[in-house]
Amino acid sequence: MPASLASEPSLALKAIQEREFEKDKQTVFASTVSVLQNIGYTIRSADYNAGLIFADAPKDVDNGSYWLTGVTYAKEVRLTAFVNAFPRKTIVRLSFVETKTSKSWWSGKSLKESMILEPSVYEQIFDKIGEDIFLREGMN
Repeated sequence: MPASLASEPSLALKAIQEREFEKDKQTVFASTVSVLQNIGYTIRSADYNAGLIFADAPKDVDNGSYWLTGVTYAKEVRLTAFVNAFPRKTIVRLSFVETKTSKSWWSGKSLKESMILEPSVYEQIFDKIGEDIFLREGMN
């Protein structure tokens, strides 16, 4: 865990994963779904009333060297988004989990899951959501 998360893990994680928007839930939810689709995520499910969105990035599979090494690698990223409405704002919390899988004929399957904690990953998505909200405002 990065040093910044070691001292106050829940507050530091929340600071990375959350962004507040001064718009209604309907607009923010629609923008979040739209942005995820625009960057290549497949929406597995979206429940407006619960404020939950589950999405997957395209799986990255490397079979190229299997005939030499006997190992196949795969990486996938899953996203959970929670869109929570308040009287004059809506808060979005994102959580990215990366799963790395390797499979070989001699050792079987290995699986490693880890939360993505790089702030820039979250900032880029939140910036795109903000831009989408701005564009939607212009359409009204």
